Amino acid sequence: MGLGVMGTAAAAHLAARRQRVLGLERLGPAHYRGSNKGGAWITRQAYCQDPASEPLLRAYELWDRSADDFGADGASLTGVFLDRPDSPTVAGSLLADR
Repeated sequence: MGLGVMGTAAAAHLAARRQRVLGLERLGPAHYRGSNKGGAWITRQAYCQDPASEPLLRAYELWDRSADDFGADGASLTGVFLDRPDSPTVAGSLLADR
């Protein structure tokens, strides 16, 4: 498996279950083609496109646990609103958040 954010997280969870894991990153560490290049990333707890996004709530728990395990600050959560109140996206997001 690759060693980007997702691959590293998967490897850590498998290793915690005493599984043997080999991670290989074909482009080397900190390459520019990863999905998380830059200084800020966005995650959402609700997606209006797919109500099956509830596993994201579990991801937030795992971020907190990882921060505790490694003595790091973890994620800094903030809010953002990028659409007009009467838009279909806002209506769908509110529905998905219920």
